[in-house]
Amino acid sequence: MGDDSWAIETSLKKSDNATVVSKNSWVYMATMTVDFLCIILPILLFFTVLAKWTLICAILMVLVLLFSIIAKRFTSSHYSLGEGTNFLRTNISSYRVSMMIVTCLCILAVDFRIFPRRYAKTETYGTSLMDLGVGSFVLANALVSHQARNIPSMKWKTALKSTSPLIFLGFCRLVFTAGVDYQVHVGEYGVHWNFFFTLAAVSILTSIVNLPPQYCGILGSIILIGYQSCLMNGLNMYLLSDKRGLDLISQNKEGIFSIFAKMG
Repeated sequence: MGDDSWAIETSLKKSDNATVVSKNSWVYMATMTVDFLCIILPILLFFTVLAKWTLICAILMVLVLLFSIIAKRFTSSHYSLGEGTNFLRTNISSYRVSMMIVTCLCILAVDFRIFPRRYAKTETYGTSLMDLGVGSFVLANALVSHQARNIPSMKWKTALKSTSPLIFLGFCRLVFTAGVDYQVHVGEYGVHWNFFFTLAAVSILTSIVNLPPQYCGILGSIILIGYQSCLMNGLNMYLLSDKRGLDLISQNKEGIFSIFAKMG
């Protein structure tokens, strides 16, 4: 009798576990479906068939968002510092996820005619949606950097180790694009440089800067002013010129000099 009751109890536990797993799977699929319909699909539509009404839709979404925030503030009876910290972290995570979704959709859609050309990267002057890609990633990294979290600066070896995945991806992209003879626009980053090398270089340089967080804005402003001064005094002509030397810097002048702008 004891063995039979133990076998029945074990069978019931397995059945309960199977039911819980099945419910969790359905909940997961339902959540994924809702996220796709409410987040990814609207962004995809704004980049394609609803491109002409993007501004109007964005204004309406901002108004709805402001209304929901105001309503939540009035209905909430208490507010603690811990909730504020969690709210900030949630917003930063949401921004990084949205930025990644927009980046992936733009990269995939830019080769299709339905994607508006005004969203594609500019050749010389001007700014478009895809021009904001690298800057958005740099901003996202800055929001979670050691300066933003009041963490002491890292040594250059530690910084190099933390950015090794980006460096690895950069070399992989270089090898694969050269191996399949994929068309690469050299006017964007240069002959060998790419997006991953830029992120790695900015991360390494900012990580080894031993400067209190309250002075980082001053240093960034100095770098930007100095870089803009150099552009106005002839550097822009050098960067926009099609002439390239045989040295590594000249071959990748666009990507290397853009590090200072991203760092600022």
